[in-house]
Amino acid sequence: MKFKLSLIYTALFAGVSVSFVANVNAKEHSTNEHTLEGIEVITKLVNEKGYKAERTEITGVNSSIIDTPYSIDIVTQEQLQDKQPSTLEDAVKGISGLSQGNNLAGTLDTVKRRGYGGNRDGSIMRNGLASPLARNFNANVERVEVLKGPASVLYGMQNPGGVINVVTKKPVSY
Repeated sequence: MKFKLSLIYTALFAGVSVSFVANVNAKEHSTNEHTLEGIEVITKLVNEKGYKAERTEITGVNSSIIDTPYSIDIVTQEQLQDKQPSTLEDAVKGISGLSQGNNLAGTLDTVKRRGYGGNRDGSIMRNGLASPLARNFNANVERVEVLKGPASVLYGMQNPGGVINVVTKKPVSY
């Protein structure tokens, strides 16, 4: 019984001493208040444009991305110049929802969109028209637009993963 009482007294003593130390520390911190002067930070924007795309044609009309109610990713011409991709798979690396896969026992590479599709299902377009992947990517590519999700039905009977539209450069007059 003496052991239980001494244990209770020790616990009470420890609790009271901890609360006393907390009160002393709180009083010390409350009396040491300092007011700092305001700091003005001036920055200079280094790169104003970056890889930002403003417009898209993947919905069938040239429209602003902000006004488009679909999930769209665009690989801009600047990104293509920086990446120097040799295939469509290289160009769309890093876009969320797209992954590279294989079919036919690993003999053909595919770009899967949200887990769906291959390269021969008609979901890879060139300027809005179905195109085979092997002839789809070369030096005259301006940008690659990816329309994700069930909005791919804008291009007919498509899987719900989405479509990829490779937009080529337009001819210019000199």
